[in-house]
Amino acid sequence: MRSPTIVGVAAWRGLAAAMAALLIASMPSMATAQTEVGATSTAANKTPPTTPPVAAPAAALAASQAAAEAAAASADAASAAARTPLTSSTTIASSNVPIVEARDAYRRRDTVKLSQLRAATTSQSHPLASWVDDWELGSRLSSAQASEVESFYTRWRGRYVEDRLRNDWLIELGRRRDWGAFAKDFPRFRMNDDREVTCF
Repeated sequence: MRSPTIVGVAAWRGLAAAMAALLIASMPSMATAQTEVGATSTAANKTPPTTPPVAAPAAALAASQAAAEAAAASADAASAAARTPLTSSTTIASSNVPIVEARDAYRRRDTVKLSQLRAATTSQSHPLASWVDDWELGSRLSSAQASEVESFYTRWRGRYVEDRLRNDWLIELGRRRDWGAFAKDFPRFRMNDDREVTCF
């Protein structure tokens, strides 16, 4: 009979040999599995990255047309804005024509022309009509009546031009030696900046 120790050693050797044989037999299948995994990984690495879809030609064309229309609209708006000051300047220049004519008529002492321009600018409510009125009455102040002057004061009450005419009218009253009318009007002379009036 074999001793128990020898039998145990032989059993362990047989078991080890069987495990080795089993391991060797399974190696081809493991290699195949590793190859398949490697192939899968390589294929994944070779797959090209996903790129965003390219816009359809029709959509790109529509966007381009919209941009062109917006640019054209901006250009039209800029052109209109550039023309506006010119139009305004032309309108202002046209409205000033009667004022320039009245000034020239005043310098020439053309009372007939002044009377016509005074009526025209007053009826049109021209912003400078008060000056045409002043030039017209001032051009004939030596023969004007107190009632005409008072009517002028009423029309342009509180305006600078009212006190400018009062300045000339006080001088005219001093020349006429009309001290009663002078004493009545002088307290209303707000500017009080004319030495000639002060001397009277």
